[in-house]
Amino acid sequence: MKPFLHSPGLFLAVAVFLVVSCASSYGSEDEEFADKAVSLGYVAVAVDGYIKFGNPPPNLTGPDLVKEATKQNPDLLKPLADDFVTARRDGSLSSVLLCDKGKTRAIAEDSGCTSARLDGPLWKQAPGAKCDFQLDLIAVCKK
Repeated sequence: MKPFLHSPGLFLAVAVFLVVSCASSYGSEDEEFADKAVSLGYVAVAVDGYIKFGNPPPNLTGPDLVKEATKQNPDLLKPLADDFVTARRDGSLSSVLLCDKGKTRAIAEDSGCTSARLDGPLWKQAPGAKCDFQLDLIAVCKK
């Protein structure tokens, strides 16, 4: 039986495993934000539906709008509990913004009118962007 270091196949397999393991750790923030973006999409659809069919007060906006829109299903917010989630509206159009807990960095923004995709993966498109709404709702929703 050959010693470990004298077996090129096993040595190569271990080396490849170590390289792949180290490389995959670099994508962990991207994966985390992508998972949160999926959850944000569900919240955006809930806010959109609430605005269009729930008859909310015209001045209801921000985190209070998110809370009211998800009142029937508060579990939608659980994956985002460690972050700041807020919403805005422009007539019947709306978007939901996800930021870090300290409200210093925007992570993603999504409108409820485009449920098939995330409108603003800000962690990719504008790394380090401030916690401000960026989508042009009319342009995004009229596509």
